[in-house]
Amino acid sequence: MAGKETHPTYKKYDELWTRCRDCFKGEDSIKAKGPTYLPYLTEQATEEYNSYKDRAVFLNTFHRTITGLVGGAMRKRPLINVPSGMEPLLDDVDLMGTNIEDFIKQTLIELFITGRVITVCDRFEEGRPYLTRYLAENFVNWSYAGMVEKYAVFCEEVELDPSSFTHETVDQYRAYIMEEEGVFVYTMREAIDEETNEPTLITTNVVPLTLRGETLKRLPITVINTTECGFKVEEPPLLDLANVCLSHYRSSADLEHGRHFTALPQAYITGVDPDEYMNGVHVGGSRAWLIPNEQAKVGFLEFSGQGLGSLEKAIDQKERMMAILGARLLEGPKGVEAAETARIRQNTETSILGSLVRSLGRGIERSLKIMAEWEGYNPEEVSIEMNTDFIDVKIPYQEVIALVQSYQMGGISMDTLLHNLKKGEIIPHDVSIEEERDKIVEDTFTSQWEKEDNRGEVLEGGQEPFREVANA
Repeated sequence: MAGKETHPTYKKYDELWTRCRDCFKGEDSIKAKGPTYLPYLTEQATEEYNSYKDRAVFLNTFHRTITGLVGGAMRKRPLINVPSGMEPLLDDVDLMGTNIEDFIKQTLIELFITGRVITVCDRFEEGRPYLTRYLAENFVNWSYAGMVEKYAVFCEEVELDPSSFTHETVDQYRAYIMEEEGVFVYTMREAIDEETNEPTLITTNVVPLTLRGETLKRLPITVINTTECGFKVEEPPLLDLANVCLSHYRSSADLEHGRHFTALPQAYITGVDPDEYMNGVHVGGSRAWLIPNEQAKVGFLEFSGQGLGSLEKAIDQKERMMAILGARLLEGPKGVEAAETARIRQNTETSILGSLVRSLGRGIERSLKIMAEWEGYNPEEVSIEMNTDFIDVKIPYQEVIALVQSYQMGGISMDTLLHNLKKGEIIPHDVSIEEERDKIVEDTFTSQWEKEDNRGEVLEGGQEPFREVANA
């Protein structure tokens, strides 16, 4: 199998992934692509184009939106349950010092950029399992039939000689292939064919993936998409926002280009011999113009009209579009907003985030289950519960008091009280209602014991009760 072959769907989506990634990286990446995102004006020379491009401003709402959405998703830690023996693995889940929470956060960022992230569970011989994250652009080829994944090919850039002080890199392909005996991993690198002098791929290593002496019968790969896990490809979730950011960038270039030529007034003189003014004249209050022709006219050319106004209006419109497509989630409500309107708006704006977070949770959970199986643990003991409460909804203290009073008066049950306190973020998100109820019972018992303890007599005697018990 030729490692350099790419899947037809990859060819279709690669340009979209690149566009979104460039937007996330920001102005330098956008401007480095030159006419890809900002075409030349008609008959514009290269020097003029470079000035035209440099004056433009790329408003990176794409990056800020993703940062805000990820912040909302990760404002509460995910609840991760694994067998106790696996807990040390989560402190360095990728053998690069990344703990599981940071791994999840970085994966969510990638999921927002391209809508596709791949995690691979791997291990060295006689070593511990670990996770590797591949970007959508690295997952170049794949095949599956029904529910059976046949192969997956990844392209990665590696140093040709890591032991040297140089950093020459080469493309390396890792192909996970399901064969009759099980899963084998082929490592291939680009090289020059000595006979044809043409680039080719040579296989440098072939190893079986084994589990307790037996070759794996499924690929240890999890493909996480916007709404589900699987080899199906979906569009980047914020592609529309990226497109508007680029359109705004082009409008900014035109506006700044126009401002550059119209901002300063231009002096002019008519009715004189041009040869006498070939070198121009000095403009300023310290110099006088001597013009022999009394019929001559002088003045300043100044821009007037609606040309730049239309560009300014277009930029304002596109900024409002950016807000609708995602950036508004980062802003607080302006003015008085009806409760139902706020609820509908928040549900709409967090729907994409909720979908991504649920898909991410399923994908990471599947990867950790593979790790558990490789370590000999029960994969059913692995679970991840991602935060889906993206907005700070902590209830005011007046409402807390009212809830407690309702409970004291017999208007609501203890479960209803605790449910509302948890929903209002008074009870920590990683504490269940059952745990809080048990804690209340424990505290109540302890408080009653303290009331019955004859502590007053002890203190009157000038002794500290705990020290007395310790010395007994």
